[in-house]
Amino acid sequence: MGPLQGRGQRGLVADINVTPLVDVMLVLLIIFMVTAPMMTQGLDVDLPETTAKSLRQEDEPLVVTIDKEAKITLGKAEVNQAILFQQLSKMEEAKKKEPIYL
Repeated sequence: MGPLQGRGQRGLVADINVTPLVDVMLVLLIIFMVTAPMMTQGLDVDLPETTAKSLRQEDEPLVVTIDKEAKITLGKAEVNQAILFQQLSKMEEAKKKEPIYL
């Protein structure tokens, strides 16, 4: 015989006991009611001054374009081969380590 058959035997109850849920909700309601008036007030905070330098901004990458007619473009300016070599040799030492996109 299964749990739902026979005399005097109770079947399975699928109800949720909501009493603990109501208790927790009432406690949370009280906590929020007590803390809500405190949220409208602010605190004055003295923040420390800094002497740090700003972070280095990412520069535009150096792009060299050579099209099928052998025209050379450095960035957005069209240059010849001699000017390209001059511009690349004048670059700062730090920039010489950065990639050049072809």
